Amino acid sequence: MADDTSNTDQGQQQAPNDQQQSDETLGDAGKRALEAERAARKAAEKQIRDLQKAQQDAELAGKPEAERTAAALKQANDALTAAQKQAEEAARDLARYKAAAKYGLTDEDVDFLTGDPDEIDEKAKKLSARLGNAGQPRKPAPNHAQGQSSQNAPSDEGSIFADFLNKQLRRG
Repeated sequence: MADDTSNTDQGQQQAPNDQQQSDETLGDAGKRALEAERAARKAAEKQIRDLQKAQQDAELAGKPEAERTAAALKQANDALTAAQKQAEEAARDLARYKAAAKYGLTDEDVDFLTGDPDEIDEKAKKLSARLGNAGQPRKPAPNHAQGQSSQNAPSDEGSIFADFLNKQLRRG
């Protein structure tokens, strides 16, 4: 039923441009007839929604109290099961990322960490030892160009040596 209302809402949003163009070509009598038709359509759609809701209420009312309670209980249990599953997945993901941070693993390494939180920590420790991190946090890669000015920086080894030699000769 929600799909029906969303479809009619989309149709009503697209229709104003078409309505304005067709309204301009109609006379006063045509405009009144069109407005009356639109009002009748809205009233009919509202009546359909009301009847569908009344039908659902009647179906529920026709069932014994025990069946209605059982249906509500089943729905609540399903929602609880889904929430518990989602909470377990979130706890597992949190444990994976905590272990990765603790042992200096990368985001790619996190994919290898599976199981319950204790297993995850143990696997992260082993993976870190294999990769040579040994529990140390990651360090950024060195940037050898850092601190050098691009304007004055020599481009080849000969220029670098010549600059070094000139600096040494000026000192002495």
